[in-house]
Amino acid sequence: MLVQTGQSQFQANEPILLDNPSIFWVVHSGSTALFAARVQDGVVIGTRRYLFSLAEGQVICGGVYQEYQLFIVPIGEAQLVQYNIQSFSELIANQNDLAISWTENCLQQFGNIISESTLQVPKLVNSWVKPSQQSQFSLNSGEIIQISEDRIYWIKIKQGTVRYLGCDELILTNSTQVFPICSSTWLEVVDEVQFSIVKTSELSKVDLIEGLAFVYEQLLHLVPLLNHLEALEESKRLELRQQLNNQMTTKALTELASPLNSQIEDFVDQNESLLVAAGAVGKAMGVKICPTLNSEDLQQLKEPLEAIARASRLRIRRVVLRDNWWENDCGPLVAYAINDNTSDDENSIFCSQRPVALLPVSAGNYELFDPIEQKRQRVTESVAENLAPFAYVFYRSLPDKVITIWDLLRFAFKGKQTDILMILFTGVGVMLLGMLTPIATGIIISNAIPNQDTSLLIQLGLGLFVATFAAALLQVAQGFAILRIEASTDVTTQSAVWDRLLKEPVSFFRKYTIGDLQSRVFAISAIRRQLSGRVIVNLISSFFSLFFFGQLVYYSWFIALIAAGVALITFVLTTFFGVILFDKSRPILECEGELFGQTVQLINGISKLHIAGAQERAFASWCKNYTRQTKLENEKKR
Repeated sequence: MLVQTGQSQFQANEPILLDNPSIFWVVHSGSTALFAARVQDGVVIGTRRYLFSLAEGQVICGGVYQEYQLFIVPIGEAQLVQYNIQSFSELIANQNDLAISWTENCLQQFGNIISESTLQVPKLVNSWVKPSQQSQFSLNSGEIIQISEDRIYWIKIKQGTVRYLGCDELILTNSTQVFPICSSTWLEVVDEVQFSIVKTSELSKVDLIEGLAFVYEQLLHLVPLLNHLEALEESKRLELRQQLNNQMTTKALTELASPLNSQIEDFVDQNESLLVAAGAVGKAMGVKICPTLNSEDLQQLKEPLEAIARASRLRIRRVVLRDNWWENDCGPLVAYAINDNTSDDENSIFCSQRPVALLPVSAGNYELFDPIEQKRQRVTESVAENLAPFAYVFYRSLPDKVITIWDLLRFAFKGKQTDILMILFTGVGVMLLGMLTPIATGIIISNAIPNQDTSLLIQLGLGLFVATFAAALLQVAQGFAILRIEASTDVTTQSAVWDRLLKEPVSFFRKYTIGDLQSRVFAISAIRRQLSGRVIVNLISSFFSLFFFGQLVYYSWFIALIAAGVALITFVLTTFFGVILFDKSRPILECEGELFGQTVQLINGISKLHIAGAQERAFASWCKNYTRQTKLENEKKR
């Protein structure tokens, strides 16, 4: 039976010093917060260190220590009950479940606080101790002792030396009394050690009291370390804040100077040169580059650019800078300039070379932007020789929403304004040159033939020849622009679609077979191809055909009316049959996806089909789907 020595009602924020090691405090009602701080003459001085909170039914005991002391502060009104530690330890020795639970909960919270204040477990040989299977253990030097079960056990060292939490100041030997260990704390073996493990219910009263005193002593020993770590973190935060302030000041001054020098860019700290180079490439592509998470150290990563791309929701690909690459349109690139101390190892580019941005400024011209030196220079053969042979290309991602055809077109044609204008102007030129033919024909019929003007006929013939040749040249230029659009948009769209597909959860892939997914992915590229390139030319040609129609009205409104009727009939018939073909093409595409998926599954499962003797049934199932697809295709052709 517990011997109650007192019961007290405390008000909120009234500190209670835990300086009596013979007293156990139990929270009877309300809740309290446990703190550690320096105490002088019974008065708390300095900054309080919050440890954890105690809810109703939890216990805590105190002790007398040199520098720091434990105390509790009620959160609101709280009622605390004092118990004698001797009677409390007797209950534990008598295996009282409530007293054991109170003690282990308190020690578990202490263990969590202690483990959070130390560094991570070193990468040594890890030995998981399972006290439920044995009680005597022997480990070699360099191994780590950790409890695999989520409860409190007590260790008694018989031989050898260990470091508590890997701290050189906390050396434990066979002269150390029994001490507790939980799943969140650990021991590092210094030399070969032999030890035994017991449960809380198997402790004697003396061992329990000494073990609790050991835990409190180690906890208070680590409080200065906690304060030191927090001070370092605060100092780092203030340093980052100062860097941010300097960056904002630099940005403001840059904006003020931008009317005088349009080439001035925003710069950040030299340690973030890779992020700045990636930001310059992202700006050229029209995408936002985001910094990595605070938990990711770029210097520790094999490919730090991947972390930046991941934070920016982009994809990257490594490319080779070969031949006269700067004379071609390769898009914006992140490359690495070679330093004098560069290693021959290609993986060393992340540590021995500085990142730069390669930005296209015009057709066949590149500009190198160095974020460290804050300089720009034109890429020539000598500049290219000082670059690493590999560079990185960013691939944009589709927006996180349901994609429509117009969203796909905007995404595909982003940054292609120059080529689109080339197609537009060449189309205008071909249209104007094409209008010369009926005009010249009219002049020949009206003037050259009746007047037998041979010179005029020759002049008109030469003019039409030059116009035809010029139109052919314009169509060639138009074809090159179309080819550039098709090539670049196909790569961009296809990579974005696959990126979108790979970001889907696992549950998404259960809804479709491999063939169905493939047909859907390639269908997006097919839509893009149908709506780009030649379709643009046809739309432009259809628009400018209105000028030819106007010219026809000028010559004969009756013929123009007939032409309008024929065009209207053609449009109606094309639309009608197009709708019919569309309705018949949809089930064909679905059937093709199912058939391809089934074929892949059958090929992967050939061995299983052979063992089960189900080859005939599998072939019959495949024939059923193939016959259905063939019938649908025949119906479409009719």
